Amino acid sequence: MKWLFALAFIFSVSPSHAITPCGQLGVNMDTLYKILTPDEWDKFQQDKVFRGTALDGKGGFIHIAFADQYPAILKKFYKDQRPLILVKVSAKLLKPGTLKVEPNKPGGEKFPHIYGEIPFAAVISHDILDKD
Repeated sequence: MKWLFALAFIFSVSPSHAITPCGQLGVNMDTLYKILTPDEWDKFQQDKVFRGTALDGKGGFIHIAFADQYPAILKKFYKDQRPLILVKVSAKLLKPGTLKVEPNKPGGEKFPHIYGEIPFAAVISHDILDKD
């Protein structure tokens, strides 16, 4: 029975997708990245909690990325928009059970999604992106 309990911590379970072995993703699961506009960043600092952007609202979760994914997101969704704020977030400081790793489409690339909010205490650092 102990081995079954241990397996629960090794796998990330998505409600509508297959179980994803976190260790097989080959990425640092502890650090996540969120791209914000200066206004969104100001609101996050003021409210001390982040509940998502207009883009996030469409999916029912907060879109976030691993280190190797955010450059492509910048090019696709924020190509001509600067300055932006790149927020580095500690996954360990999110509410347990809110982080899920799911494909962006069936069989697609797996992205982290936060079903909840990001507390300001989970922010590790931030960088201002003012050039492509």
